Amino acid sequence: MRGVIDLTRLAIATAMIVGSALPIHAQMTAASAQCKLSETIDDLLPQAVRGDPQAQIRLGRVYEQGIGVKQDFKQAEQWYQRAAEQGMVEAKASLGDLYLFKIGDKTEVALKYLDEAAEQGSGDAQRLLGFHYLLKGRWFSGSEAKSLSEKSREWIRKSEETYRKAADSGDAEAQFQLGDLYRQEPYGFGPDYKRAIAWYQKAAAQDYPKALFALGNMYEEGNGVEKDEQKAITYWKQAANVGNLQAQLMLGSIFSTPWADKRNQTEAFKYNTMAACAGNVHGQYGLAFQYLKGEGTPTDFVQAAAWFQKASDQEDSRAITELGKLYMAGIGVSKDYEKARDLLSRSEAKGSIGAQVYLGVLYFNGWGVDKSYSTAMELWQKSAKRGDEKAEYYIGLMYFQGAGVDKDRVQAEKWWRQAVKNGSKDAEKAIIYMENNK
Repeated sequence: MRGVIDLTRLAIATAMIVGSALPIHAQMTAASAQCKLSETIDDLLPQAVRGDPQAQIRLGRVYEQGIGVKQDFKQAEQWYQRAAEQGMVEAKASLGDLYLFKIGDKTEVALKYLDEAAEQGSGDAQRLLGFHYLLKGRWFSGSEAKSLSEKSREWIRKSEETYRKAADSGDAEAQFQLGDLYRQEPYGFGPDYKRAIAWYQKAAAQDYPKALFALGNMYEEGNGVEKDEQKAITYWKQAANVGNLQAQLMLGSIFSTPWADKRNQTEAFKYNTMAACAGNVHGQYGLAFQYLKGEGTPTDFVQAAAWFQKASDQEDSRAITELGKLYMAGIGVSKDYEKARDLLSRSEAKGSIGAQVYLGVLYFNGWGVDKSYSTAMELWQKSAKRGDEKAEYYIGLMYFQGAGVDKDRVQAEKWWRQAVKNGSKDAEKAIIYMENNK
């Protein structure tokens, strides 16, 4: 046992790094080089500011969905409003959707925008109004419920007519929306999967991404078709290859799941890359982790750090923690304890157990902070209360060494045995060491 915790026990990778670490701007270039981005926020913003209503709507979507930026409904609202002020029906429908389902206490404003868009022929707005009144009617009984039900059916019927007119002329988006309408219990009598599938297939024949993804879901769930996981994956692959983010994330998850019989890290890497390049934070984190572990791709710590940085910029606490650990160990980046401290503190404030543990290591050793056994103990106790085996192991180590507390082998063994229950191999070895050195 050493008087100082060995960082190599804590680092997520201990292999030697081939080549030197790159500064962060070079890392970001390295990460972006593998992406072929068709349109970025930097492209859209100047157009939107100049008053291009289509760019304003697309920028609103970027913020609403968190594509390459932190999800921000207020920013989405701002850009949709600018487009709506120019009479864009799609923007009005998007505002109604945003106010109805994502920004609370704005139902009246939502209905105002949806009514305007619906009267101007927006099938999306008509459908949203139909489902709003359908759901609202379930809270009432008697004449009120009947009135809301009739109102719901009227709007659903109008949306069906709007979509059908465009769908019959070959519009893939309308075909998909019509299929989605039938899938979602349009008249309150249950979904019509057969009709949904028929329209999804028409849109899928045109390689419409959302329809391909939806068909995959139907086969995965066995809705209107015989359940067939392989067909589901085939449809999801088609959807992913034509840019559907949901399919990319789904496949990245399926192929990287340790206990799945379909585990295939090479495939996971492919789809995580697609999602990461589309700016999705989960894809960025998954891709970074694969570079870090060398799963599905050769280990590349510089790329790992770069993609963790991109995900960190979207405030993903997992990525912030991992990046902090890399700065602490000097893996893929130049060692920088102060940077590690700032990152881990940021993630710890979000409630990350991992950040608490590694921040405790900094305080235990006095790396980038004033050495403080009491702060380390406080952080580890927080994590231990949530069942973290690393924290339990280090608390035991403090008692065994008498670091900031009186030496107490009984307490040390107690914490180590708890850590073993939670899977700690280090604690298991520590107990053997203690028993052999009484």
